Amino acid sequence: MVTVVLYNTDDGNEFVMDFSTRRPVLFSDTEAAKKGIKKLGWKEEDFDQLEFLEVVGVCPRCGFPVVKSDLEDYDFLCVNCDENFYRFEVKRCLA
Repeated sequence: MVTVVLYNTDDGNEFVMDFSTRRPVLFSDTEAAKKGIKKLGWKEEDFDQLEFLEVVGVCPRCGFPVVKSDLEDYDFLCVNCDENFYRFEVKRCLA
């Protein structure tokens, strides 16, 4: 299960980014994400600000992973282009 990490800021939610590629960091699973976040300087006491999200498909625009959308009217959210999509627009990952 590929995982991305979302954190809460004063301005809303942001994905943990790799600034060299300007894309969200992908982890192989939640445990790998927790280890990776620690390497990026996050402390365990800050984990309550984090949300570990499972990748469920591929964005039709940029090909980057999508997660379940937090908007009621949409099914998925691209973690790269920050665009919401309906179920029929996204190629789903097979688990």
